Amino acid sequence: MIKKFSAVVLIVFSVMSLVVGAIYIWQGASKYRQITSMAAEEKVQIGMTEDQIKNSDVVDTMSEMQKAADTIREHRRGIAKTYEELLGTGKFDPTNPKHATYAQAINLENYLYVGMLSLGVSLSMIGIGLFMVMMAIAMLLTGLALFPEKAKLS
Repeated sequence: MIKKFSAVVLIVFSVMSLVVGAIYIWQGASKYRQITSMAAEEKVQIGMTEDQIKNSDVVDTMSEMQKAADTIREHRRGIAKTYEELLGTGKFDPTNPKHATYAQAINLENYLYVGMLSLGVSLSMIGIGLFMVMMAIAMLLTGLALFPEKAKLS
């Protein structure tokens, strides 16, 4: 009786794990595609090689986003190391080209770092989903192996 109950519980949990794992994989993959297509629409080419630019390649992968954001960060720090250093004792002045350039650079830099992070989270979701599917298969096989022979025949 306990063996049959354990087998049923394992089979039920395996089905639940399989469904949730599939949802994780689907959500991760769809968000990954969405983020990469949105990044491609922006047509950012910062940090790309001359050949990539000639081929109209754009920043749309995690490594390209990292490289582009790091490049912007380096250039932005050429203007001022910190926001406080940029402003000194004054306030932000949008009519000051140095202030405006710094603000635009930090916005693009953050956009790229957030995109990179989002792609990483999407890949993690896919990995978690794959693990859940593998565990579901293992639990299903274990549950079927534990199922009493008499119950299998009926």
